[in-house]
Amino acid sequence: MIRIINGDDITTCVDLIKNEHINTHQIRYYPTSSIDILRRIEGRITSVNHQQYVLYENDLLIAYLEVLIEKDESYIQILSYFSSKEYKENLKKFIIYLKELYANYKIDFVISDKNTDIIDVLNELKAKTDGIEIMMSISNAELPRTHRDDHHIINLSKSFETEFVAIHNMYYKDVYWDSTRLLNNLDRFNIYISQKDNGIDGYIVVSNFNRSEEEIYFIYTNDHRLKLDLIGKIHDNLSHDIHNILLLLSGDEIVDLEQYKKIGFKIKEKIYTYHI
Repeated sequence: MIRIINGDDITTCVDLIKNEHINTHQIRYYPTSSIDILRRIEGRITSVNHQQYVLYENDLLIAYLEVLIEKDESYIQILSYFSSKEYKENLKKFIIYLKELYANYKIDFVISDKNTDIIDVLNELKAKTDGIEIMMSISNAELPRTHRDDHHIINLSKSFETEFVAIHNMYYKDVYWDSTRLLNNLDRFNIYISQKDNGIDGYIVVSNFNRSEEEIYFIYTNDHRLKLDLIGKIHDNLSHDIHNILLLLSGDEIVDLEQYKKIGFKIKEKIYTYHI
């Protein structure tokens, strides 16, 4: 039986996740300590945009699923999944349950290439992926700080929003963080543009989402030197709590992998976004 989590399930869920969040069943960005797992579960219970489901078998809680639900967008993202037994079969049950409950919703699951059991299930269910993406990381201390005088790198202002929207919609089609979502969440993102000849010749979008790592979500320019300048601009608003900067490369961006390695970025993980 699958149902929404309630207060009586919390302790069991914490223990289950603590025991199963290991090896190839580790979930990206999920906490590892019991107290942090508890805080996450309790926080999701009160969230209007999240839901948590539990799977029972013979009165025993054996699996847990956490999702983000954007009702206005008819969109669901699976955030985490843990199971104490029949790992693959229970994931299938959850996915079938979601697809029946949210029949017209798009469902995504972002996973590491190390999550081989999840990959097997998603492939069996004929889920589609845009291909492998590479997450790179660099420490705050190693981050380049150079800026060139012939480019004016500034925070995105109202006067440049229309041009930003046009560029982002052209070069980053079918991404979750489209221009509308970005501009509606400027409290969660920093967007820097390179202004030249009264236009935008590059931009970078970064956010830490209350984590200890800053993440570069998008970096647009055809000039590699300008990419370094845009990355260097991140220093202007880095919190003392930020220790590392992440950069996700996908599609045509992967050709720049060696260039990023030269300035100190290292490969952290390889991930897939599956569309179910």
